[in-house]
Amino acid sequence: MALNHFSHGHPLMLVNQVQKEEGEKDVVCYGCQKPISSSAYSCNDCKYFLHKKCAELPKEITHLKHLQHPLTLLSYPPYQSSSCQCDVCHISGWKWFTYHCSTCEFDVHIQCVLEDHVVLKHESHPHPLTVVHKKALFNCDACFTEDEDMSYFCNTCEFWIHRSCALLPSTIQHNSHDHPLLLNYFLPYIHRGSTCSCGICKQKVHPNFWVYDCDKCRYFVHVKCATSETMIRDATSETSAKDELEPSVIKFPIVDESENLLDELLKEANLGDTNRAAMLTHFSHDHPLILFDNDDERNNDEIIICKGCLLPVISTPFYGCDQCSFFLHKSCAEVPRELRHPCHQKDHQFNLKMSFISHDKFPCYFCNIFHNGFRYKCDSCDFTLGVVCALLPVKIRHEAHDHPLRIQGVEKVTVCNGCKFRVRAGLIYRCHICDYYVDIHCLKLAQKVKHAWDRHLLTLRYPPYSDHPDEFYCELCDEEVHPKFWLYNCRHCDQPFHTKCLFPNIQYRAYGINVRDTIEVGFHPHKLTPVFRRAGFKCKRCDRIIPNADMFLKCETCRLQLCLFCAWSNS
Repeated sequence: MALNHFSHGHPLMLVNQVQKEEGEKDVVCYGCQKPISSSAYSCNDCKYFLHKKCAELPKEITHLKHLQHPLTLLSYPPYQSSSCQCDVCHISGWKWFTYHCSTCEFDVHIQCVLEDHVVLKHESHPHPLTVVHKKALFNCDACFTEDEDMSYFCNTCEFWIHRSCALLPSTIQHNSHDHPLLLNYFLPYIHRGSTCSCGICKQKVHPNFWVYDCDKCRYFVHVKCATSETMIRDATSETSAKDELEPSVIKFPIVDESENLLDELLKEANLGDTNRAAMLTHFSHDHPLILFDNDDERNNDEIIICKGCLLPVISTPFYGCDQCSFFLHKSCAEVPRELRHPCHQKDHQFNLKMSFISHDKFPCYFCNIFHNGFRYKCDSCDFTLGVVCALLPVKIRHEAHDHPLRIQGVEKVTVCNGCKFRVRAGLIYRCHICDYYVDIHCLKLAQKVKHAWDRHLLTLRYPPYSDHPDEFYCELCDEEVHPKFWLYNCRHCDQPFHTKCLFPNIQYRAYGINVRDTIEVGFHPHKLTPVFRRAGFKCKRCDRIIPNADMFLKCETCRLQLCLFCAWSNS
């Protein structure tokens, strides 16, 4: 179907969808300068496009603001500058379709004509709303913000909303989320029991005001944030410009468990040793340590634990004393004996120390986990740090977030965006643009991991998830996996796991327990599996009630539940 339109010299063809080339920006309508997402008239030779509704506008109208003369539709304002100021909404610099009165030089830009309704029946309100053309500064009953705008007013109950809010689309596709967002005129009742925050500005979503949401993902956005991202774009551009001037930063997460995080931290701090001495004398052990530099030199069926960081030694190179079953990652053997930390008092020095007895546990004041391996201790104030935490950089990048994250002390209770746990002390990484937080435990998670509960590799995933059921549950604890937080997922079995269930942020390292494998204890005939559960449980051996958010050992054969203390002290 062809249309001869006064605004263009060639016939315009009606198409259902405007095709754009890869990498090309959104196609906009010449008449109203809005993006085209549905049927339109086009001249492909000239790249000239009009919305169907813009192309079919009447050539002459009478407007409520100018009843004395009819207004004629022009393809652009009839002035020397080819621009005008709309006499309805007072926008200036308009250069496209305009309704014009030549007698009075009265101009209305096309958007005011398309959007204005004298009386509006809006589904959010039971009474008719009357348009108020004169701009007024008031608190809108839809978005709860004070703004100067044309408006719609209810003469029955004084309900008053911005015109921009009254004309909001019922569904939008926003670049902050994978799924369409639906307009709700209040926060759904099912979510009112918890504090909901905007996915863009991170501020609280008020239960009685309008919000765009994806109910499936429990993702909420203020209507103003959804329709105006100028501040976010400016901040992002500024950050990107700064990043180009700064040296590269460490990118998280580490790829898999075979990649030693400490290696990367030592390289970043220029502390690693590229040489590989065949034999090493180390303060932590009485005998010389031999370098294992070939996977054939070790028994791959044997799980060995590094005495420095208490993590498994996955691959070579590493140092070891076979006589004493004492092993160190090469990176753990090379950590500096002394250092200063930017988040601690500048005149205090940390010295590397070793726990020589198994029950000599110490807390790391940065990650709040107990250890009994290497520690850095400040002798001036008795402040202790784990080795990895002591070497964490000030600034990082993480795959889960678009902006850089900087380390800072926890001054008030802060919720980690990775695991939703409340961090009350220590250090946390923060995006100062979005107030996005990642705690030290989540930062150390690998992108791909193995676990005894699944024969495949598990992949770390971040919201929003493009395809998931309305509710899905962790295979370990049988509790719901919240769609707004990180999870591990088996792509083959489609099994989700809480990150905290696979690698609980508790004292398991102090007991020398590797949570990825089954464990043998001397007084029980079957192997036990480490399990993390938010609801407390009762130890069958000591009869103690173990509090929430702790790990226990479970026998899948006879259903025995055992606390870590009983397993460690009796084996």
